[in-house]
Amino acid sequence: MISVTAHFLYTGKGSPIKYGIVQLNGEGIIEQVINPGGTLRESAGTRFYNGILTPGFLNFLGAPSLKQVFPPHIDPTIFRNFASLNPITEGVVHDDQQEILETMKAFREYGYDLGSLIFWATWLSAVEAGLQDQLGSIEPGKEPGINHIDGVNLETMHLDEHAVVKALF
Repeated sequence: MISVTAHFLYTGKGSPIKYGIVQLNGEGIIEQVINPGGTLRESAGTRFYNGILTPGFLNFLGAPSLKQVFPPHIDPTIFRNFASLNPITEGVVHDDQQEILETMKAFREYGYDLGSLIFWATWLSAVEAGLQDQLGSIEPGKEPGINHIDGVNLETMHLDEHAVVKALF
């Protein structure tokens, strides 16, 4: 069993969990998500990451139905990193997590909050790809991959310009 935690856990759906813990089995499948009630619980074998944890990003945000959620004043070239993919032939997860994060950073100037950006890059993209039963959220039984994002202002919950992402699982 592998346990990981960070300052905040974004599950892909719902509000972030302060010091949320994710327990995964040896195959990377989520066994349990623990909400410690905002209190950091030190536990032998639990890996702590400075920043936030999210489900793996999916490179599917360029899909036409998702573009409709963005205001028309957004430059369409911002979607360059989110070309619609065929999930069967090209795969959707772990494409280039940093490239997706860079596009998410570009949305900051339009006033989008971090929770919305993560929701779009994880859960909504999984739904668009038809893979919401396997990917897009951190829930027991799923294997969405886990990202660690460092470079988040934890007081304002905004990505800073030097934010980086690393796929952990």
